Amino acid sequence: MSDRYKIECQASEEQLQKLCDKKLLFFLRNNNQWISYDAKIHLELTNYNCSTDCSLFIVDELETFDEYEDDEYDIVHHKLFLYLHPIDEKSHNDCKALINIALQRCHIREDIFWMRELLWFLNWKDFKNEFLNPFIPNDSVFLTCLSNISVCLSVKKQEQIALLLGKFNVQFTIKRPILLKTALEILKKNVGNVENHNLFDLVDYACPNLESSSDDISTSDSSDGSNEQYEPNDNLWIAFYNWINNEDKFKDYKQLKGIIPFVSEQMRLAMIKRYFHDIRLGYTAFDTDIVQQFRESDYENYIRYRACIYNPCSP
Repeated sequence: MSDRYKIECQASEEQLQKLCDKKLLFFLRNNNQWISYDAKIHLELTNYNCSTDCSLFIVDELETFDEYEDDEYDIVHHKLFLYLHPIDEKSHNDCKALINIALQRCHIREDIFWMRELLWFLNWKDFKNEFLNPFIPNDSVFLTCLSNISVCLSVKKQEQIALLLGKFNVQFTIKRPILLKTALEILKKNVGNVENHNLFDLVDYACPNLESSSDDISTSDSSDGSNEQYEPNDNLWIAFYNWINNEDKFKDYKQLKGIIPFVSEQMRLAMIKRYFHDIRLGYTAFDTDIVQQFRESDYENYIRYRACIYNPCSP
């Protein structure tokens, strides 16, 4: 089994019962920030020194060792130890718990982050189909949901998902990032095999660097901070790169709708600022449809998918 951790925390009687009734699976960060798949479970961590930045854990057991009464609210609080381990992609039990939780949540229409744990796992873990296969249910809702979230994974992992879904005669079309691959070649970004990167990694590599961000992807030319223009401009990502990196107007502002949901939050903010800057310069007229896309994109799910992969501890 992977490394095992012991965490001290506090819980009310009600929370303790929920912990006992469920196979708890949750994210932890090294600043005591955590989030459970069950939003009704709230714990106060009092002694947590796990070194991992953010990872997905499964609780093996819990042990109560003390309790005290909150006179103000007439609530009994329990002090307990949680024994847990990082989820192991080579554990049948862990994979079963992961799939079962995703299966329950995907049927709850209001649960827009049902995929948080599953998508994080599929992206970051080197999973093998042999460990997931036995637990993938023949459930049309789940299979459709799994198909939907998998389009943002790397091509290599999409191929694995296609095999999983094929067992249930579900056709899954692998999304190959042809435009992004071409853009990266034009920008001379050396990212290795494009098919090993997820969609959002490729988008970030294709975007210009903002002042507060750093680029750890080497380029074949020396970057001296100049506002170089790249051709051809008919590639949407190259056009976007040139627009953010220079003072020229965008060729078709309506095409920004196809970029908004895929970039980072920081880049979306830069896009908003630049869009209104161009309006002030008279490059384009105010368009309520474009502004609405910044607030509620037609591809809003991709914004959530990115959050699940890179920032799962956020609400």
